[in-house]
Amino acid sequence: MFASDLAAYARCTDHLDGTGIVATLEREIATITGFPYVLSMSSASTALTAAYDAMALVPGDEVIAPALAAAEAVGPLLRAGCTVVFADIEPDTLTLSPTAVERCLTPRTRAVVAVDVCGHPHDTAAIRDLADRHGIAYLADCAQGFGARRDSRATGYGADGCILSLNGQKDLAAGEGGLLLTAGRVRYERVLCAWQHPARQARELGPDRVNEFPQNGRINPLAAAAAVASLPAVLEGIERRRRRAREFIEALATSDIVEPLTIPETCEPTYPYLIVAWRSNPRPVELLTWLHRAGFPCTLRDLPIQPLHPLAKRQYPHQVRIPAPLVHTAQVRRSCCLEVRWS
Repeated sequence: MFASDLAAYARCTDHLDGTGIVATLEREIATITGFPYVLSMSSASTALTAAYDAMALVPGDEVIAPALAAAEAVGPLLRAGCTVVFADIEPDTLTLSPTAVERCLTPRTRAVVAVDVCGHPHDTAAIRDLADRHGIAYLADCAQGFGARRDSRATGYGADGCILSLNGQKDLAAGEGGLLLTAGRVRYERVLCAWQHPARQARELGPDRVNEFPQNGRINPLAAAAAVASLPAVLEGIERRRRRAREFIEALATSDIVEPLTIPETCEPTYPYLIVAWRSNPRPVELLTWLHRAGFPCTLRDLPIQPLHPLAKRQYPHQVRIPAPLVHTAQVRRSCCLEVRWS
Protein backbone atom coordinates (compact mmCIF):
# COMPACT_ATOMS: atom_id res chain seq x y z
CA MET A 1 0.00 0.00 0.00
CA PHE A 2 1.48 3.35 -1.07
CA ALA A 3 1.54 6.57 0.94
CA SER A 4 -1.04 8.08 -1.42
CA ASP A 5 -3.37 5.15 -0.70
CA LEU A 6 -2.97 5.64 3.05
CA ALA A 7 -3.75 9.33 2.75
CA ALA A 8 -6.87 8.57 0.72
CA TYR A 9 -8.14 6.02 3.24
CA ALA A 10 -7.40 8.41 6.11
CA ARG A 11 -9.72 10.97 4.49
CA CYS A 12 -12.49 8.60 3.39
CA THR A 13 -15.80 8.13 5.21
CA ASP A 14 -16.41 4.46 4.36
CA HIS A 15 -16.55 3.63 8.07
CA LEU A 16 -19.45 6.07 8.60
CA ASP A 17 -21.84 4.58 6.08
CA GLY A 18 -20.39 1.07 5.77
CA THR A 19 -19.46 1.33 2.10
CA GLY A 20 -16.21 1.19 0.11
CA ILE A 21 -13.30 -0.59 1.77
CA VAL A 22 -15.36 -1.42 4.87
CA ALA A 23 -18.01 -3.16 2.75
CA THR A 24 -15.27 -4.99 0.83
CA LEU A 25 -13.79 -6.36 4.06
CA GLU A 26 -17.19 -7.50 5.31
CA ARG A 27 -18.01 -9.24 2.01
CA GLU A 28 -14.66 -11.04 2.00
CA ILE A 29 -15.10 -12.26 5.58
CA ALA A 30 -18.68 -13.36 4.88
CA THR A 31 -17.47 -15.42 1.92
CA ILE A 32 -14.66 -17.05 3.91
CA THR A 33 -16.69 -17.85 7.03
CA GLY A 34 -20.17 -18.49 5.67
CA PHE A 35 -21.82 -15.96 8.00
CA PRO A 36 -24.35 -13.80 6.11
CA TYR A 37 -23.96 -10.72 8.33
CA VAL A 38 -20.63 -9.11 9.22
CA LEU A 39 -19.95 -5.85 11.05
CA SER A 40 -16.48 -4.30 11.12
CA MET A 41 -15.74 -2.81 14.52
CA SER A 42 -13.01 -0.87 16.30
CA SER A 43 -11.67 -3.92 18.18
CA ALA A 44 -12.57 -7.49 19.06
CA SER A 45 -13.22 -6.32 22.64
CA THR A 46 -15.77 -3.81 21.34
CA ALA A 47 -17.35 -6.52 19.20
CA LEU A 48 -17.59 -8.81 22.25
CA THR A 49 -19.21 -6.10 24.32
CA ALA A 50 -21.69 -5.36 21.53
CA ALA A 51 -22.53 -9.06 21.18
CA TYR A 52 -23.18 -9.40 24.90
CA ASP A 53 -25.31 -6.25 24.86
CA ALA A 54 -27.38 -7.73 22.04
CA MET A 55 -28.14 -10.74 24.25
CA ALA A 56 -29.92 -8.41 26.72
CA LEU A 57 -28.21 -9.99 29.72
CA VAL A 58 -29.01 -8.54 33.15
CA PRO A 59 -27.17 -8.65 36.51
CA GLY A 60 -27.41 -12.10 38.02
CA ASP A 61 -27.66 -13.95 34.70
CA GLU A 62 -25.16 -16.79 34.45
CA VAL A 63 -22.84 -17.22 31.46
CA ILE A 64 -20.61 -20.29 31.15
CA ALA A 65 -17.06 -19.61 29.95
CA PRO A 66 -13.82 -21.58 29.70
CA ALA A 67 -11.44 -21.16 32.62
CA LEU A 68 -8.59 -20.73 30.12
CA ALA A 69 -9.13 -17.64 27.99
CA ALA A 70 -8.12 -14.03 27.52
CA ALA A 71 -9.58 -11.69 30.11
CA GLU A 72 -11.47 -9.79 27.41
CA ALA A 73 -13.71 -12.84 26.88
CA VAL A 74 -15.48 -12.33 30.21
CA GLY A 75 -14.64 -8.74 31.15
CA PRO A 76 -17.86 -7.25 29.71
CA LEU A 77 -19.92 -9.85 31.58
CA LEU A 78 -18.34 -9.10 34.93
CA ARG A 79 -18.70 -5.35 34.44
CA ALA A 80 -22.38 -5.85 33.58
CA GLY A 81 -23.00 -7.70 36.85
CA CYS A 82 -23.43 -11.15 35.32
CA THR A 83 -22.17 -14.29 37.03
CA VAL A 84 -19.40 -16.04 35.12
CA VAL A 85 -19.41 -19.80 35.59
CA PHE A 86 -15.99 -21.22 34.74
CA ALA A 87 -15.92 -24.65 33.09
CA ASP A 88 -12.99 -26.93 32.34
CA ILE A 89 -11.23 -27.30 28.99
CA GLU A 90 -10.42 -30.11 26.60
CA PRO A 91 -6.90 -31.52 27.12
CA ASP A 92 -6.04 -31.64 23.40
CA THR A 93 -7.18 -28.24 22.10
CA LEU A 94 -7.36 -26.36 25.46
CA THR A 95 -10.78 -25.07 24.40
CA LEU A 96 -14.08 -25.27 26.28
CA SER A 97 -15.21 -28.80 27.13
CA PRO A 98 -18.86 -29.45 26.14
CA THR A 99 -19.05 -32.15 28.83
CA ALA A 100 -17.89 -29.66 31.45
CA VAL A 101 -20.50 -27.15 30.26
CA GLU A 102 -23.27 -29.67 30.90
CA ARG A 103 -22.18 -29.89 34.54
CA CYS A 104 -22.38 -26.10 34.92
CA LEU A 105 -25.94 -25.53 33.72
CA THR A 106 -28.55 -24.11 36.09
CA PRO A 107 -31.96 -22.44 35.61
CA ARG A 108 -30.13 -19.07 35.60
CA THR A 109 -27.85 -19.98 32.67
CA ARG A 110 -28.49 -17.61 29.78
CA ALA A 111 -25.50 -18.15 27.50
CA VAL A 112 -22.25 -19.96 26.87
CA VAL A 113 -19.14 -18.37 25.39
CA ALA A 114 -16.57 -20.66 23.76
CA VAL A 115 -13.05 -19.39 23.03
CA ASP A 116 -10.49 -20.46 20.43
CA VAL A 117 -7.01 -20.89 21.93
CA CYS A 118 -3.79 -20.24 20.03
CA GLY A 119 -5.29 -21.14 16.67
CA HIS A 120 -7.20 -24.19 17.97
CA PRO A 121 -10.93 -24.04 17.12
CA HIS A 122 -13.42 -25.05 19.81
CA ASP A 123 -16.02 -27.77 19.18
CA THR A 124 -18.68 -25.65 17.48
CA ALA A 125 -21.08 -28.50 16.67
CA ALA A 126 -21.15 -29.81 20.24
CA ILE A 127 -21.62 -26.36 21.78
CA ARG A 128 -24.34 -25.48 19.26
CA ASP A 129 -26.19 -28.71 20.05
CA LEU A 130 -25.91 -28.08 23.77
CA ALA A 131 -27.16 -24.49 23.45
CA ASP A 132 -30.15 -25.60 21.38
CA ARG A 133 -31.10 -28.36 23.80
CA HIS A 134 -31.03 -26.01 26.79
CA GLY A 135 -32.38 -22.89 25.12
CA ILE A 136 -29.38 -20.65 25.76
CA ALA A 137 -27.39 -18.28 23.55
CA TYR A 138 -23.98 -19.28 22.17
CA LEU A 139 -21.21 -16.78 21.49
CA ALA A 140 -17.93 -17.79 19.83
CA ASP A 141 -14.84 -15.75 20.71
CA CYS A 142 -12.64 -16.70 17.77
CA ALA A 143 -10.18 -13.82 18.16
CA GLN A 144 -7.32 -16.33 18.19
CA GLY A 145 -8.82 -18.60 15.53
CA PHE A 146 -9.18 -16.74 12.24
CA GLY A 147 -8.72 -19.28 9.46
CA ALA A 148 -9.24 -22.29 11.75
CA ARG A 149 -11.81 -24.90 10.76
CA ARG A 150 -13.87 -27.57 12.47
CA ASP A 151 -15.72 -30.19 10.43
CA SER A 152 -14.46 -28.41 7.29
CA ARG A 153 -16.27 -25.20 8.27
CA ALA A 154 -14.98 -21.93 9.67
CA THR A 155 -14.57 -21.90 13.42
CA GLY A 156 -17.65 -20.66 15.24
CA TYR A 157 -19.88 -21.20 12.20
CA GLY A 158 -22.87 -22.34 14.30
CA ALA A 159 -22.75 -19.57 16.90
CA ASP A 160 -25.37 -16.89 17.44
CA GLY A 161 -22.47 -14.45 17.27
CA CYS A 162 -18.81 -14.92 16.36
CA ILE A 163 -15.93 -12.54 17.11
CA LEU A 164 -12.72 -12.14 15.10
CA SER A 165 -9.74 -9.92 15.88
CA LEU A 166 -7.59 -7.79 13.58
CA ASN A 167 -5.02 -6.57 16.10
CA GLY A 168 -1.30 -6.69 15.47
CA GLN A 169 -0.77 -10.01 17.26
CA LYS A 170 -3.19 -11.94 15.07
CA ASP A 171 -2.78 -13.54 11.64
CA LEU A 172 -5.08 -11.03 9.95
CA ALA A 173 -3.27 -8.04 11.45
CA ALA A 174 -4.57 -4.56 10.70
CA GLY A 175 -3.13 -2.68 13.65
CA GLU A 176 -6.45 -2.83 15.52
CA GLY A 177 -9.98 -3.85 14.67
CA GLY A 178 -12.57 -6.53 15.17
CA LEU A 179 -15.38 -8.28 13.36
CA LEU A 180 -18.79 -9.38 14.62
CA LEU A 181 -20.36 -12.17 12.56
CA THR A 182 -23.89 -13.51 12.91
CA ALA A 183 -26.49 -15.49 11.01
CA GLY A 184 -29.34 -13.64 12.71
CA ARG A 185 -30.72 -10.52 11.02
CA VAL A 186 -32.36 -9.28 14.24
CA ARG A 187 -29.10 -9.50 16.20
CA TYR A 188 -27.21 -7.81 13.36
CA GLU A 189 -29.65 -4.90 13.29
CA ARG A 190 -29.57 -4.55 17.07
CA VAL A 191 -25.78 -4.17 17.07
CA LEU A 192 -25.89 -1.93 14.00
CA CYS A 193 -28.27 0.49 15.74
CA ALA A 194 -26.32 0.52 19.00
CA TRP A 195 -22.74 0.72 17.68
CA GLN A 196 -22.61 2.07 14.11
CA HIS A 197 -22.94 5.59 12.70
CA PRO A 198 -26.45 6.91 11.90
CA ALA A 199 -25.43 7.20 8.22
CA ARG A 200 -24.95 3.44 8.03
CA GLN A 201 -28.13 2.78 9.97
CA ALA A 202 -30.13 4.97 7.58
CA ARG A 203 -28.59 3.34 4.50
CA GLU A 204 -29.28 -0.22 5.66
CA LEU A 205 -32.41 0.12 7.79
CA GLY A 206 -34.10 3.26 6.49
CA PRO A 207 -34.35 6.73 8.02
CA ASP A 208 -37.24 5.82 10.33
CA ARG A 209 -35.14 3.36 12.34
CA VAL A 210 -32.07 5.48 13.03
CA ASN A 211 -30.67 5.68 16.55
CA GLU A 212 -29.03 9.11 16.76
CA PHE A 213 -27.13 8.22 19.94
CA PRO A 214 -25.07 5.09 19.16
CA GLN A 215 -21.72 4.22 20.65
CA ASN A 216 -18.75 4.59 18.32
CA GLY A 217 -17.82 1.00 17.61
CA ARG A 218 -16.92 1.40 13.94
CA ILE A 219 -13.63 0.37 12.37
CA ASN A 220 -10.99 2.80 11.14
CA PRO A 221 -10.95 2.65 7.31
CA LEU A 222 -7.14 2.37 7.37
CA ALA A 223 -7.49 -0.86 9.36
CA ALA A 224 -10.11 -2.16 6.94
CA ALA A 225 -7.81 -1.40 4.00
CA ALA A 226 -4.85 -3.14 5.68
CA ALA A 227 -6.97 -6.24 6.38
CA VAL A 228 -8.26 -6.46 2.80
CA ALA A 229 -4.78 -6.01 1.33
CA SER A 230 -3.23 -8.73 3.49
CA LEU A 231 -6.07 -11.27 3.36
CA PRO A 232 -4.85 -13.44 0.42
CA ALA A 233 -1.31 -13.75 1.83
CA VAL A 234 -2.67 -14.54 5.31
CA LEU A 235 -4.87 -17.38 4.06
CA GLU A 236 -2.02 -18.80 1.98
CA GLY A 237 0.31 -18.61 5.00
CA ILE A 238 -2.16 -20.47 7.20
CA GLU A 239 -2.44 -23.33 4.70
CA ARG A 240 1.35 -23.48 4.37
CA ARG A 241 1.69 -23.70 8.17
CA ARG A 242 -0.89 -26.50 8.30
CA ARG A 243 1.11 -28.60 5.84
CA ARG A 244 4.36 -27.98 7.68
CA ALA A 245 2.75 -28.60 11.07
CA ARG A 246 1.81 -32.14 10.12
CA GLU A 247 5.50 -32.94 9.60
CA PHE A 248 6.39 -31.18 12.83
CA ILE A 249 3.82 -33.13 14.86
CA GLU A 250 5.05 -36.43 13.42
CA ALA A 251 8.64 -35.54 14.35
CA LEU A 252 7.62 -34.41 17.82
CA ALA A 253 5.95 -37.76 18.48
CA THR A 254 9.37 -39.41 18.51
CA SER A 255 10.63 -37.15 21.30
CA ASP A 256 10.71 -38.29 24.92
CA ILE A 257 10.79 -34.68 26.18
CA VAL A 258 7.19 -33.61 25.52
CA GLU A 259 3.87 -35.39 25.23
CA PRO A 260 2.75 -36.35 21.69
CA LEU A 261 0.32 -33.85 20.18
CA THR A 262 -3.15 -35.24 19.56
CA ILE A 263 -5.37 -33.06 17.39
CA PRO A 264 -8.95 -34.26 16.66
CA GLU A 265 -9.37 -35.36 13.05
CA THR A 266 -12.13 -32.82 12.42
CA CYS A 267 -10.01 -29.98 13.83
CA GLU A 268 -7.84 -27.78 11.57
CA PRO A 269 -5.88 -25.29 13.70
CA THR A 270 -3.92 -22.41 12.21
CA TYR A 271 -0.72 -23.15 14.17
CA PRO A 272 0.63 -19.67 14.94
CA TYR A 273 2.68 -21.81 17.28
CA LEU A 274 2.38 -25.26 18.79
CA ILE A 275 1.31 -25.93 22.37
CA VAL A 276 3.18 -28.81 23.97
CA ALA A 277 3.18 -30.35 27.44
CA TRP A 278 6.33 -31.55 29.17
CA ARG A 279 6.49 -35.28 29.92
CA SER A 280 8.17 -34.63 33.25
CA ASN A 281 10.44 -31.77 34.26
CA PRO A 282 10.87 -29.03 31.64
CA ARG A 283 13.99 -29.49 29.52
CA PRO A 284 13.86 -26.45 27.21
CA VAL A 285 17.46 -26.42 25.98
CA GLU A 286 17.38 -30.12 25.19
CA LEU A 287 14.05 -29.78 23.37
CA LEU A 288 15.15 -26.83 21.22
CA THR A 289 18.42 -28.56 20.34
CA TRP A 290 16.57 -31.74 19.40
CA LEU A 291 14.09 -29.85 17.23
CA HIS A 292 16.82 -27.86 15.48
CA ARG A 293 18.60 -31.08 14.55
CA ALA A 294 15.28 -32.48 13.28
CA GLY A 295 14.94 -29.48 10.94
CA PHE A 296 12.47 -27.45 13.00
CA PRO A 297 14.22 -24.41 14.46
CA CYS A 298 12.03 -22.91 17.20
CA THR A 299 11.92 -20.52 20.09
CA LEU A 300 10.15 -21.27 23.34
CA ARG A 301 7.64 -18.99 25.01
CA ASP A 302 5.08 -19.14 27.79
CA LEU A 303 1.46 -19.82 26.97
CA PRO A 304 0.00 -16.41 25.99
CA ILE A 305 -3.18 -16.95 28.02
CA GLN A 306 -3.57 -18.20 31.56
CA PRO A 307 -6.40 -19.51 33.76
CA LEU A 308 -8.83 -16.68 34.42
CA HIS A 309 -10.66 -17.81 37.53
CA PRO A 310 -8.11 -16.73 40.18
CA LEU A 311 -7.97 -13.15 38.92
CA ALA A 312 -11.72 -12.94 38.30
CA LYS A 313 -12.47 -14.29 41.76
CA ARG A 314 -10.19 -11.70 43.37
CA GLN A 315 -11.74 -8.75 41.54
CA TYR A 316 -15.35 -9.98 41.36
CA PRO A 317 -15.68 -12.44 44.27
CA HIS A 318 -19.49 -12.49 44.19
CA GLN A 319 -19.79 -12.96 40.42
CA VAL A 320 -17.66 -16.07 39.91
CA ARG A 321 -18.84 -19.64 40.26
CA ILE A 322 -16.74 -22.82 39.78
CA PRO A 323 -19.09 -25.80 40.13
CA ALA A 324 -16.59 -28.57 39.30
CA PRO A 325 -12.82 -29.14 39.59
CA LEU A 326 -10.85 -27.57 36.75
CA VAL A 327 -8.63 -30.58 36.21
CA HIS A 328 -7.35 -29.91 32.69
CA THR A 329 -7.14 -26.17 33.25
CA ALA A 330 -4.77 -26.78 36.16
CA GLN A 331 -2.55 -28.92 33.93
CA VAL A 332 -1.73 -26.07 31.55
CA ARG A 333 1.09 -25.10 33.90
CA ARG A 334 2.91 -28.03 32.26
CA SER A 335 2.47 -26.48 28.82
CA CYS A 336 4.48 -24.05 26.72
CA CYS A 337 4.44 -22.68 23.19
CA LEU A 338 6.85 -23.50 20.42
CA GLU A 339 7.18 -20.62 18.00
CA VAL A 340 8.29 -22.34 14.81
CA ARG A 341 10.09 -20.75 11.85
CA TRP A 342 7.71 -22.26 9.35
CA SER A 343 9.39 -21.02 6.17
